[in-house]
Amino acid sequence: MAKIKAIDNFIINSVKEIREKLEIGQEELSEQVYGSEGSNLVGAVESEKSIGYNDHHLNAFAKYFSAVASSIDEYIRQERGLKEKYEITDFYPENPMDDALIDKKINKVSLDSYPSGALKLLAKEKDEFTSFWRSIKEITDYCNSRFNKKWTSNEFSGALAYAEKIGLFAREGENSPRYKLTE
Repeated sequence: MAKIKAIDNFIINSVKEIREKLEIGQEELSEQVYGSEGSNLVGAVESEKSIGYNDHHLNAFAKYFSAVASSIDEYIRQERGLKEKYEITDFYPENPMDDALIDKKINKVSLDSYPSGALKLLAKEKDEFTSFWRSIKEITDYCNSRFNKKWTSNEFSGALAYAEKIGLFAREGENSPRYKLTE
Protein backbone atom coordinates (compact mmCIF):
# COMPACT_ATOMS: atom_id res chain seq x y z
CA MET A 1 0.00 0.00 0.00
CA ALA A 2 1.29 3.48 -0.91
CA LYS A 3 2.13 5.93 1.86
CA ILE A 4 1.14 9.58 1.41
CA LYS A 5 0.69 12.67 3.57
CA ALA A 6 -2.67 12.82 5.35
CA ILE A 7 -3.51 16.14 3.68
CA ASP A 8 -2.89 14.66 0.20
CA ASN A 9 -5.21 11.77 1.02
CA PHE A 10 -7.85 14.24 2.28
CA ILE A 11 -7.64 16.32 -0.92
CA ILE A 12 -7.86 13.26 -3.19
CA ASN A 13 -11.00 12.12 -1.38
CA SER A 14 -12.52 15.62 -1.43
CA VAL A 15 -12.09 15.84 -5.21
CA LYS A 16 -13.46 12.33 -5.68
CA GLU A 17 -16.53 12.96 -3.53
CA ILE A 18 -17.49 16.13 -5.40
CA ARG A 19 -16.63 14.58 -8.78
CA GLU A 20 -18.88 11.59 -8.14
CA LYS A 21 -21.74 13.68 -6.72
CA LEU A 22 -21.57 15.73 -9.93
CA GLU A 23 -21.48 12.46 -11.92
CA ILE A 24 -18.22 13.37 -13.65
CA GLY A 25 -16.02 10.48 -14.79
CA GLN A 26 -12.30 10.27 -14.14
CA GLU A 27 -11.34 10.67 -17.80
CA GLU A 28 -13.76 13.57 -18.33
CA LEU A 29 -12.22 15.50 -15.44
CA SER A 30 -8.68 14.63 -16.56
CA GLU A 31 -9.43 15.97 -20.04
CA GLN A 32 -10.62 19.25 -18.53
CA VAL A 33 -7.22 19.73 -16.87
CA TYR A 34 -5.06 18.74 -19.86
CA GLY A 35 -7.42 19.62 -22.69
CA SER A 36 -6.73 16.38 -24.54
CA GLU A 37 -8.33 12.98 -24.80
CA GLY A 38 -6.63 9.95 -23.37
CA SER A 39 -5.33 11.60 -20.21
CA ASN A 40 -6.32 9.91 -17.00
CA LEU A 41 -4.59 11.89 -14.28
CA VAL A 42 -7.61 11.45 -11.99
CA GLY A 43 -7.66 7.67 -12.44
CA ALA A 44 -3.95 7.51 -11.63
CA VAL A 45 -4.31 9.65 -8.50
CA GLU A 46 -7.35 7.68 -7.31
CA SER A 47 -5.34 4.47 -7.66
CA GLU A 48 -1.88 3.56 -6.37
CA LYS A 49 -0.03 5.19 -9.29
CA SER A 50 0.27 8.80 -8.15
CA ILE A 51 0.37 10.58 -4.83
CA GLY A 52 -1.77 13.66 -5.39
CA TYR A 53 -2.83 16.82 -7.15
CA ASN A 54 -1.14 20.19 -7.35
CA ASP A 55 -2.80 23.60 -7.07
CA HIS A 56 -3.00 23.92 -10.88
CA HIS A 57 -5.13 20.75 -10.95
CA LEU A 58 -7.32 21.89 -8.07
CA ASN A 59 -7.90 25.28 -9.66
CA ALA A 60 -8.96 23.63 -12.93
CA PHE A 61 -11.22 21.21 -11.00
CA ALA A 62 -12.89 24.10 -9.13
CA LYS A 63 -13.64 25.89 -12.42
CA TYR A 64 -15.06 22.76 -14.05
CA PHE A 65 -17.04 21.69 -10.96
CA SER A 66 -18.58 25.20 -10.84
CA ALA A 67 -19.60 25.01 -14.50
CA VAL A 68 -21.21 21.59 -14.04
CA ALA A 69 -22.85 22.41 -10.69
CA SER A 70 -24.43 25.61 -12.01
CA SER A 71 -26.22 23.57 -14.69
CA ILE A 72 -27.73 21.11 -12.18
CA ASP A 73 -31.19 21.54 -10.72
CA GLU A 74 -31.08 23.29 -7.34
CA TYR A 75 -32.97 20.41 -5.68
CA ILE A 76 -30.27 17.92 -6.73
CA ARG A 77 -27.49 20.24 -5.55
CA GLN A 78 -29.15 20.54 -2.15
CA GLU A 79 -29.88 16.83 -1.92
CA ARG A 80 -26.26 15.92 -2.62
CA GLY A 81 -24.73 18.71 -0.55
CA LEU A 82 -23.22 20.41 -3.60
CA LYS A 83 -22.38 24.06 -4.03
CA GLU A 84 -23.13 26.10 -7.13
CA LYS A 85 -19.64 27.60 -7.21
CA TYR A 86 -16.39 25.91 -6.16
CA GLU A 87 -13.09 27.39 -5.08
CA ILE A 88 -9.70 25.77 -4.66
CA THR A 89 -10.11 25.95 -0.88
CA ASP A 90 -13.12 23.59 -1.05
CA PHE A 91 -10.72 20.67 -1.44
CA TYR A 92 -8.66 21.46 1.66
CA PRO A 93 -9.49 20.58 5.30
CA GLU A 94 -10.86 23.30 7.58
CA ASN A 95 -8.05 22.81 10.09
CA PRO A 96 -4.36 21.93 9.75
CA MET A 97 -3.61 18.20 9.68
CA ASP A 98 -0.81 16.08 11.10
CA ASP A 99 2.09 15.84 8.65
CA ALA A 100 2.50 12.07 9.12
CA LEU A 101 2.56 9.55 6.30
CA ILE A 102 -0.49 7.30 6.17
CA ASP A 103 -1.65 4.40 4.02
CA LYS A 104 -3.36 5.81 0.95
CA LYS A 105 -7.09 5.11 1.26
CA ILE A 106 -9.61 6.21 -1.35
CA ASN A 107 -13.16 6.48 -0.02
CA LYS A 108 -16.08 4.95 -1.88
CA VAL A 109 -18.92 7.31 -2.79
CA SER A 110 -22.30 5.93 -3.74
CA LEU A 111 -25.00 7.92 -5.50
CA ASP A 112 -27.65 5.52 -4.25
CA SER A 113 -27.22 7.43 -0.98
CA TYR A 114 -29.65 9.97 -2.45
CA PRO A 115 -33.21 9.55 -3.76
CA SER A 116 -32.27 10.96 -7.19
CA GLY A 117 -29.31 8.57 -7.40
CA ALA A 118 -31.52 5.64 -6.44
CA LEU A 119 -33.99 6.58 -9.20
CA LYS A 120 -31.18 6.85 -11.75
CA LEU A 121 -29.93 3.41 -10.73
CA LEU A 122 -33.45 1.93 -11.09
CA ALA A 123 -33.73 3.56 -14.53
CA LYS A 124 -30.31 2.31 -15.61
CA GLU A 125 -31.22 -1.23 -14.55
CA LYS A 126 -34.71 -0.92 -16.07
CA ASP A 127 -36.00 -2.27 -12.75
CA GLU A 128 -39.28 -4.15 -13.32
CA PHE A 129 -40.93 -2.50 -10.31
CA THR A 130 -40.72 0.88 -12.05
CA SER A 131 -42.38 -0.43 -15.25
CA PHE A 132 -45.82 0.08 -13.70
CA TRP A 133 -47.52 3.20 -12.37
CA ARG A 134 -46.54 3.56 -8.72
CA SER A 135 -47.39 6.13 -6.07
CA ILE A 136 -44.66 8.22 -4.48
CA LYS A 137 -45.19 6.25 -1.26
CA GLU A 138 -44.81 2.91 -3.09
CA ILE A 139 -41.61 4.10 -4.78
CA THR A 140 -40.27 5.42 -1.46
CA ASP A 141 -41.04 2.15 0.34
CA TYR A 142 -39.50 0.09 -2.48
CA CYS A 143 -36.31 2.19 -2.53
CA ASN A 144 -36.04 2.10 1.27
CA SER A 145 -36.23 -1.68 1.14
CA ARG A 146 -33.90 -2.04 -1.84
CA PHE A 147 -31.21 0.39 -0.64
CA ASN A 148 -31.66 -0.12 3.12
CA LYS A 149 -32.56 3.55 3.72
CA LYS A 150 -35.16 5.55 5.65
CA TRP A 151 -36.18 8.14 3.08
CA THR A 152 -39.51 9.95 3.32
CA SER A 153 -42.09 10.45 0.58
CA ASN A 154 -41.29 14.18 0.71
CA GLU A 155 -37.69 13.46 -0.27
CA PHE A 156 -38.88 11.39 -3.23
CA SER A 157 -41.46 13.90 -4.46
CA GLY A 158 -38.67 16.34 -5.41
CA ALA A 159 -36.47 13.58 -6.82
CA LEU A 160 -39.34 12.23 -8.94
CA ALA A 161 -40.21 15.71 -10.22
CA TYR A 162 -36.57 16.09 -11.29
CA ALA A 163 -36.53 12.57 -12.82
CA GLU A 164 -39.62 13.54 -14.82
CA LYS A 165 -37.98 16.81 -15.90
CA ILE A 166 -34.94 14.98 -17.32
CA GLY A 167 -37.07 12.25 -18.93
CA LEU A 168 -36.25 9.24 -16.72
CA PHE A 169 -39.74 8.90 -15.26
CA ALA A 170 -43.19 9.81 -16.57
CA ARG A 171 -46.10 11.10 -14.51
CA GLU A 172 -49.50 9.49 -15.06
CA GLY A 173 -51.24 12.85 -15.27
CA GLU A 174 -50.62 16.51 -14.49
CA ASN A 175 -51.76 16.23 -10.86
CA SER A 176 -51.24 12.50 -10.41
CA PRO A 177 -48.97 11.23 -7.63
CA ARG A 178 -48.09 8.16 -9.72
CA TYR A 179 -44.92 7.66 -11.77
CA LYS A 180 -43.27 5.00 -13.87
CA LEU A 181 -40.06 4.59 -15.81
CA THR A 182 -40.20 6.11 -19.29
CA GLU A 183 -40.13 3.61 -22.11
